[in-house]
Amino acid sequence: PYVEEGSEVRCIKCGQCVSFCPYGACGVESVPAVNVELSLMPKPEQAEMFLKSRRSVRMFRQEGLPREKSEALLAVANTAPTAGNTRVLRWIVIEDRDKLRKAGDLVADYFREEAGRLEESAPKYADFMRKLVTAYENGKEVIFRGAPQLIAAAATSNYDWKMEVGVAALTYLELAAYGYGVGMCWGGYFIIVARRDWPVQE
Repeated sequence: PYVEEGSEVRCIKCGQCVSFCPYGACGVESVPAVNVELSLMPKPEQAEMFLKSRRSVRMFRQEGLPREKSEALLAVANTAPTAGNTRVLRWIVIEDRDKLRKAGDLVADYFREEAGRLEESAPKYADFMRKLVTAYENGKEVIFRGAPQLIAAAATSNYDWKMEVGVAALTYLELAAYGYGVGMCWGGYFIIVARRDWPVQE
């Protein structure tokens, strides 16, 4: 395989040359080289069972993942598809329970204030938010479900594909974790607030 002179400007960094060059002679800076082991590829029924049997986990052990396992999972997540193979995601990993508690407090603060704003226009929603905050303040793990760690994907606000790229990478992360025997779930309340509330983003 070779690249015709002058045609490199049309490269969309898809990585096909890296994958298929039999001599390992091609390279694209943002595309990791992977030696494909066909013997490790799942059969259709195995892939189907793996994907269909995925479940969110909401009961967690006290101890979090060792750093090396988190890094191995993030390395897999970084191979998720992106627009033009751009690698713009930054990973935020909270391993400290005090910081996780602070994040939970900020989420609760937002819902408390939002309940006040929605009192007249959406009273049922406001009541739900108040009950959520009360449960959290009484020690019930309703925001992070007792998870010992939080992993968030972040991208700059001017990147057009941040939502799609983030979701793809987090999905890869969750599926890879399943293979390691590690449970995860999406932090829905945190996501809602992180999209709207500047202190949480900070």
